[in-house]
Amino acid sequence: MKNYLLVRDTMFKYREYAFIDVIDHLYEEIMNEADIRISNVRESIKNGTPYRLIFCMIFGIQEERFMKALSCIRNKALLLGYKDYDMYCSHLEKIGSVREG
Repeated sequence: MKNYLLVRDTMFKYREYAFIDVIDHLYEEIMNEADIRISNVRESIKNGTPYRLIFCMIFGIQEERFMKALSCIRNKALLLGYKDYDMYCSHLEKIGSVREG
């Protein structure tokens, strides 16, 4: 299950992504451990849920490590008991398929 969406691929060296995280901000520790530098972080919160939509920019050369880190976020969220995490990710996938189609 994809928990991210490529928002914008710039002509330069950056890519903008959106991904699902939880209230505990798992991404901060996981990105630090993977030595991934993210910038322009913005957060969207849906009241009444523990989920966050995080927008950020990464260097294109970090993309492979970034993808691995995103799968770690998903795995850790599920291990911590966020049982409907994949359901929220499926909403993001639907948005991505509308944008591509």
